[in-house]
Amino acid sequence: MSSTASHEINLALRTAAGHERAAHAAEAGGMKQYEMKMVSAGAAAYGAFVLAIKAAPEYQGRKIDDAAIRRIYSSTKARPWWDAHLKAVKVEGEPAEREWGKRLIQWHIDPEAAKARRAKLTLRLANYRKAQEKSPTRGVRTPQAAAPSTAEMRTVARASEETALAGRELPRITAEAWPSLEDLLGEVNRISAAVRKAPETQREALLDILRTTAREVERYVS
Repeated sequence: MSSTASHEINLALRTAAGHERAAHAAEAGGMKQYEMKMVSAGAAAYGAFVLAIKAAPEYQGRKIDDAAIRRIYSSTKARPWWDAHLKAVKVEGEPAEREWGKRLIQWHIDPEAAKARRAKLTLRLANYRKAQEKSPTRGVRTPQAAAPSTAEMRTVARASEETALAGRELPRITAEAWPSLEDLLGEVNRISAAVRKAPETQREALLDILRTTAREVERYVS
């Protein structure tokens, strides 16, 4: 792949990430503004995807029309050439992943489905929080409310945070204000105590949460 093509793909993905950040910042102004900016993010991500397909060795000499692009988008086949471009772009300080690209591209090729997915996620998060508030054991998921994935919760939490800050920077935490090791271990013990009280019917759901949490913690110490 030429350096020019690689640069164009990277620029398009960074543009998509910028539109997504702007969408979350504009959410306080109404869902319409959020959706318009997400459609722009989707168009930029789609453009990057098309460029990446046309530059990929496996598609050289093949006809690449809209139908072919949609088939490739829907396929679960490994696409290392696309993953490499995504990883070169930072989203929330981390290399972008295929799920991020897929979610943004959906805003371009099927915006109605993207809107429905967003609404469903917001509702799931609201129901989950209500269930947590009513639960006698904090941190144990009730059968009626399925917890959103870590990535989903991070997306909505970021949007809420940006709306609340209205463009202001987060306050900087000084070293003296950092939690102590005892604080962290106290939370670990709290989780351990809650798990011991959980009924067998909820163990599978809890295992899901704990595995995800463990992976998130490991990212900070690896």
